[in-house]
Amino acid sequence: MTVGLFLGAWAIATLYLVQHGTDWMRPVATLLVYGALLPALAVWMTRATDAAPVPVDDPPRESIAMLLYMLLFYPIFVLGWLFSQVNDVFSPGQAHEVVMLVVKLIMHVALPTLLILALGGHVRALWSVGLGRKGVFTTLLVFSALLFALSALSTPALERIASTGLAPAQALPWVLGAWLWASVQGGLCEEYLFRAVLQSRLNAWLGSPVTAIGLTALIFALAHVPGIYWRGTPDTSGWSSNLLEVMAYAIAMLAPLGILFGVLWLRTRSLLLIVLVHSALDALPHTASFFDLWR
Repeated sequence: MTVGLFLGAWAIATLYLVQHGTDWMRPVATLLVYGALLPALAVWMTRATDAAPVPVDDPPRESIAMLLYMLLFYPIFVLGWLFSQVNDVFSPGQAHEVVMLVVKLIMHVALPTLLILALGGHVRALWSVGLGRKGVFTTLLVFSALLFALSALSTPALERIASTGLAPAQALPWVLGAWLWASVQGGLCEEYLFRAVLQSRLNAWLGSPVTAIGLTALIFALAHVPGIYWRGTPDTSGWSSNLLEVMAYAIAMLAPLGILFGVLWLRTRSLLLIVLVHSALDALPHTASFFDLWR
């Protein structure tokens, strides 16, 4: 049933986008690659991985608390008001990026952790590196390489890097720097909050990994809507003055990514893996701007 509901939401979103001029092949390709083929590869590569379950002391209470945090406080206060305040106070530049990083770490990592601890829960298992488990390190290497390659093929990232004037050997340290920065700013913040915290609690509460992955993927996608709609520009992927179109874009194009990251977390329980794999998709597109900012 969960698969059907997810696909139904994705299909409605995709049809809405197509009616507003989006090429139907983009969301279909995204679903096939990130929502089906790569998750299947992840399952196969981790077939011998023994990932211990995450202990959740009070699944209903912790799940409801996190859902309230993420559906009310997080999108309205954090993604809406707080991020806009930072953008208003700090002009684009190094100081803005550092302040935004600190704010993201507080709102995505520190506060959810404190909330779980206040409810009597535990978070130690969420920070497992897991590279010693069979298949985890290989999965990390393979999926990082695959997402770098997909990013290079599906975005103008390489052209933007070339426009900086950097030779390939000179660009490599900046690519690695952008990967590291994205690992903290995006990978750690989003994967800790959505997969390690929320998905683990929904899994324990609902007793269904598939349902937990599907729900978390949809929430993950919709959490991007305030940022795209309120702070985006016509150059931002998915931006539109039509809120419904932005929501449709999020479900059609970002929810399948949540499926992939959810499967990787379920199979490996390695926070380091999903953080690095997530940021591997972001590193190349952000390398040129990272170079312009920090050179």
